[in-house]
Amino acid sequence: MKALLRNPACPGIIAVVGGAVLGLSAAFMRGAFDDCMLRLVEMKLAVPTILFVAIFVTGFGQSIPILILAIGIIQMMGVIRTTRAAGIVLMEQGYVRAAQLNGESGPKIILRELLPNVADLMAVEFALRASSALLLVSALSFLGLGISPPTPDWGLMVEDAMALLDSEPHLVLAPALAISTLVLGINLAAEGLAEALGLDAARGGASG
Repeated sequence: MKALLRNPACPGIIAVVGGAVLGLSAAFMRGAFDDCMLRLVEMKLAVPTILFVAIFVTGFGQSIPILILAIGIIQMMGVIRTTRAAGIVLMEQGYVRAAQLNGESGPKIILRELLPNVADLMAVEFALRASSALLLVSALSFLGLGISPPTPDWGLMVEDAMALLDSEPHLVLAPALAISTLVLGINLAAEGLAEALGLDAARGGASG
């Protein structure tokens, strides 16, 4: 379990799967449930991401599972907004209306008609959330709120080497460069995937 956050897939999976289900459900149900989802997204936008995760970790304990859950939840809000917008457009399509007229249940319509049609969007969102999670974990570890020793982490390496910045700058530059290179690589891959799929990768990045 301690090794999970070194692979940014875990928070990304939580964010994309949970966000897609809730976002598409909001688009399908509208009404009170949709309003509730929008209020949650607005609450997230009002609080800086790193502050929310720091409060969450401080309140529930500084452990790897808590860190995974906190990052997944905060990133889920942006996925909800993105998939909800896509779902509202899909709800106007003829095949969705036909499924409703045939008496199919809400969960079946969401899983069979809506979800497959946002799979490409979810793939791009996952890549964006993975790079964001990696950067966030490193920042929290640097602040002493993320991964704890002796578990290795690039953010911890930067924090430990700050005292030697004047005499041994390479000890700071090496992990910082590793973080930057990996995050940049994932973002470029996400942009390439979005371009190949005809999507706007900036939507996911802007939504937090």
